[in-house]
Amino acid sequence: MCGKGAKAVAFKSDQADTSQAPALIDDVVAHFGGSDILVNNAAISAAGTVDDPDADTAALDRMHATNYLGVIAIIRRIPSAARGRPHHHGEF
Repeated sequence: MCGKGAKAVAFKSDQADTSQAPALIDDVVAHFGGSDILVNNAAISAAGTVDDPDADTAALDRMHATNYLGVIAIIRRIPSAARGRPHHHGEF
């Protein structure tokens, strides 16, 4: 991609740790000057079912934190990071 003029940047953050969401979004906004789109593609899977008495509940908790709570934390942070930027209907 980079050879064709595309630019890529990696930002390190633990999706399961919701306290990291503000710093992640602040870093993205500082680097790019804003955010026009959010693609959240972080997810994990835990083996077993929730009705299994021997299920690894710590793994299930981590899956919930990553796949749900982390996504919500990022979504909640985007609008406040975009305040003051001109935007169009349906965008932040």
